[in-house]
Amino acid sequence: MVNIKKIQDKIEELKISKAQLIKVSGLTRVTIDKILKGGEVNVSTLEALANGLGVSVGFFFDDCFGDNGQVLSGGSHNRLASHNIGMNMEEHDELIRLREENRYLKQMLADKEREIADNKRIINHFIGKA
Repeated sequence: MVNIKKIQDKIEELKISKAQLIKVSGLTRVTIDKILKGGEVNVSTLEALANGLGVSVGFFFDDCFGDNGQVLSGGSHNRLASHNIGMNMEEHDELIRLREENRYLKQMLADKEREIADNKRIINHFIGKA
């Protein structure tokens, strides 16, 4: 569960307005309002919010972690813990970074494959005319 109080406290600490938060996070006013009202939030939205606030995604879940950074497996945080057992904050942040890199590389690969296909069509066009 996202700790809304931590988000609000961070916004106050940074002394930024909602308009500034929208600008630095790239999120819409509706999305920010939804987060602050406790609505469901997906990972990419949390990543954008974390980037805007200058914190790691794990910041929103610190109350789910023990003193050693390990995810707590009992109580009300069981759903989160079931997905991250044995993962500390550094590992979690690295996983998020690797997912972003993976998305970027997949996009680059798709772009290059389209470029190759376009070049093949051009070559075939000229070969057909020769």
